[in-house]
Order: sequence, then C-alpha cells, then structure tokens
Amino acid sequence: MVCTEADKMKSSAEMNDSYMIKKRYFRGLVGVAVGGVAVGVLTVILATTIVFIQRAYPKPLEDEEGDPVVSIAKGTLKGVRERSVGGRSILSFYAIPFARPPLGELRFQDPVEEEAWMGVRNASRQPEPCLQISFQNLKDGVMTEEHVVGSEDCLYLNVFTPKVGVGVEVPVMVFLHGGGYLAGAAHLFLPHLLLDHQVVLVVPQFRLGAIGFMSTEDDVMSGNYMLKDQLAALRWVRRHIRHFGGDPHRVTLFGQSAGGSSTNILVLSPKAQGLFSRVILHSGTVLSPFNLGRRHREVAEDTASRLPSGESENSPGGGLHKNGPLSLMLKDDDPDPLTKAAAIYQYYLGRDMDFELSDNLTQLYTDYFFGVPSDMVALAHAACARPYRQTFLFELTYRGERSVSDLSNATVGKDWVIHGDDLLYLFPVEALREGLQPLASSEDFALRDYMTKLWVNFAYTGNPTPDASLGFTWDAVEEDKLNYLALTPSPTMKPDYRSKVREFYRTVLPERNEFMKKLTALKRCMQLIE
Repeated sequence: MVCTEADKMKSSAEMNDSYMIKKRYFRGLVGVAVGGVAVGVLTVILATTIVFIQRAYPKPLEDEEGDPVVSIAKGTLKGVRERSVGGRSILSFYAIPFARPPLGELRFQDPVEEEAWMGVRNASRQPEPCLQISFQNLKDGVMTEEHVVGSEDCLYLNVFTPKVGVGVEVPVMVFLHGGGYLAGAAHLFLPHLLLDHQVVLVVPQFRLGAIGFMSTEDDVMSGNYMLKDQLAALRWVRRHIRHFGGDPHRVTLFGQSAGGSSTNILVLSPKAQGLFSRVILHSGTVLSPFNLGRRHREVAEDTASRLPSGESENSPGGGLHKNGPLSLMLKDDDPDPLTKAAAIYQYYLGRDMDFELSDNLTQLYTDYFFGVPSDMVALAHAACARPYRQTFLFELTYRGERSVSDLSNATVGKDWVIHGDDLLYLFPVEALREGLQPLASSEDFALRDYMTKLWVNFAYTGNPTPDASLGFTWDAVEEDKLNYLALTPSPTMKPDYRSKVREFYRTVLPERNEFMKKLTALKRCMQLIE
C-alpha cells in the first residue's frame, strides 16, 4: 500500500498523503511467525523465515576516488563505494548510530538520542542485528540459547546515496523490515536495485520481540519501543539526511509485512507528523489481525514469574493450533464458534476437504490476514483523504523463476505467489535468502524494472505513473472503485474482485470482525489529521 500527501497540501504540514496498498499476493505452504506466536499450518502464508548470513558486502570500488566521507552534527563518517546492478555509483554508509545503545538503565526505555564521537567513524561494515531468535534450525518449537542471535546494541541504520553533500537533493526512501516483529535486520536489504535510480535509501534497525514490546502499562515499562525506535530513526533522517544528498521534505516510508503494519501505524501517529510525506505498505496494514497485542501487564507479570532464579528448562515456543486453522479467526470467548466456523468452512471449502481445496484454504488465510485488511485501509483512505491525497492498490500476481519458497519446497507442486516474493524485485535476491539464486529471466528483469521505477516515481511525485513513459497508467482507488494494478512483467489494471468476501466478513463474523471497529477508528484518526 502506498500513501502520499498531496504535492502541497495546505491544511497541515507534511502529513502522509498518497497510498499504494498491496492486496493479496502471497500464497503457499510456509511456516509462519505471527505477532509472537509461531503457527504451523498445512497451508499458507505469513512470514518467511529470516536467515542471517554474513556476506562480503560491500565490495569497494577500487577504480573510484577515495572512500566517501560525510560530516554531520555528531561526527564524521567514512563509508565505502559500491555499484548498482546498472553500474551506477553508490556511496554506502553502514551502522550509523541513531540512538544510544539500549543497555543497562536504557533497557526497556524510550530511545535516547545518539552521542557524538571523536575522529572518523568507520561506516563500512554492517551492524549486528537486534537480539532475536533465528528460526532457521528451530525444531518442534523448542528454543535454546543457540537459537539466539544478534545484540541489544543494535540501534543503527544504513544509508545509501548516489552522492553526498548539501546541494541538489533527491527523494529519500526509508524501509522498515518485516519478520513478525520478532526477526529481521538491515543487512538483508541492500541498495543495488533501487539505487539504479536517483534516490537515497535508508534502512534502520529496531528492537524486536519482548525487548521491543514488553510493557507493564505504566511509566516503568511503557512498551512499544520498536515503534519509538522507528520514530527516532525518522527524526535522525530529518536532522541529517541533507548531508547525504537527501531531501528531508520528500521522505517516503515503506515497509513489508510487520514493517508495513508499522508504517501504517506511524501514518496515524501525531508524533510522526512531518517526518514523511508518502507511504508504501507491502503485505501489512494497521488492520492486520496479528498487529494488536493484549493483556500487556499480565504478559509481563507472567514472564517475570517464569524467569529462572536457578536453572531453567526449555519449553515449546508454539506449534500447531490445537483447535485447527479456523479457530484463529474466532475469539476465545465467542458465544457461537461452531456455527461461525461452519459458515467459514462452507464459504471457502464446500462440503469436502482434499488436496485440491488447498487453494481455497489458502485463499481463506490470504483474505483474512492480508486481503480484507488491505482493502479496508484502501477504502478508508479513499473515503477520508480526497481530494488532497491519492491511494493506489497493487497485487503481485506473477510467480517468477525465483521465490522465497524455493528453499523449502513449500508449494508442493503449486505455483503460488508467496508472502515476501515482491521483495525479490526491489532488493538483491541473494541477500534476502541464503541459497536463492539471482533473478535471471527476462520476465523477472522486466517486473524488477517496472517495480523499481514505479516505487521511485511515487517517491518523487506521489504518482507511480506521472506520465506515459511506462506505457500504462496506474489509476488511483476511488471510494466506490477498488481497482488495483496487477504486477506482472506486463502490468495491467484490474477491477475489484473481493466485494463479496468483504460483505461475508461483515455478516458472518460481526463480533470477531474487529476490522469494522478499527476502520471506524481509522477514519476518525484520519479526520483528525486533516
């Protein structure tokens, strides 16, 4: 999903104006990590496994001048030169601190502005990822110390720019990674595709899991540290990005999965006002069911009671849902769960369940976790933001030669598009997943070129197709017309096909369907923003 503020919106300073929203586009058989609960199901979707790999990035360009140097208010940084896939020069600055390390008394506290340093800081090496569980070798949901990777000293960001110095400034794109709020790191998202264009790319890290969200619901531990870290990174961009050739008044915030949801949350936060003007949401919105935590104080107290005073035992971190997949869509205290589960079952699966109906079950999960929430956010923005802002909806419908499911054989003969496949056309494949081969087919290259150009156009103008140069026009969503761009090697506009599904959710799941309540709140928030 993408959002932008109209070119010059007169009503409020630099609020978030246009939206490109990603509709359903991810299907397949994968393990998932959702909002702190690991769920294994026989169908689809959610979060792809994050694999941490130490690579030889970046490779300095020996035929260029010396290493790039930038001086900002806190000190001097020395980066490294690289090249984009198209041969353009990239000046890369890694592991720039945007807050003090959240250690000791700063643990479970709001981020504090970074300290100055003496001399020249080496900005040529990737930062350590934030503390998290590596799910690569996790078996039976049992987590041990060997599965813990990263460091608490992780509040750093990477900046990639075609040039440095104050002068002609280009738009800035800030990417928030996904990973179910549990995993992810900056080193997975490299600039070699997007920096074929004249933009500055910023990739921050932020606290994850319990360290990023633990709360006692009071001043002792207020919680939501991950979102506060993201705000701190955006404030750093506002203060310093001009020295890297970026325009602090043309910042596009974009994120995938949990990063997309975080981006959408920041759109509604008064604290983020003026920090960005456009937004792109990939597979995650504020209405996604896995977003909202509950019983924070109870969880904190339970966690404290389980902390070892001596030795501890390993325990499962979560496996299969004991009541089956449909139970994920019903509240624990639902007064009539069987009737509603039966209605959902009949709507998607009919009378009999077999392998061929896995498409339907996949569609069920896709609609519930991604499709319907994205539709509703798009409709809310179309209803509330006109005439100042535009919303654009997209769906990846193309399965290329490469997929994030290639390493897990997750699709069991089904050529589904998998959650996360869209990232293969914005970031180098080999960095995203260990063992994946780079894009090679002409069709994959065509989609890559379209996507990077559309995204950069949006960052520049708030319109992904501001002219006829791409050979098609991406029409904005209207309040009564939820059309979308089907992303393929030959992108085309498609009509809304989910209206019956949205109506089904309204009628069959009125109690569980918190989407509508949240939608009302979203509209109210947007009206306050105007």
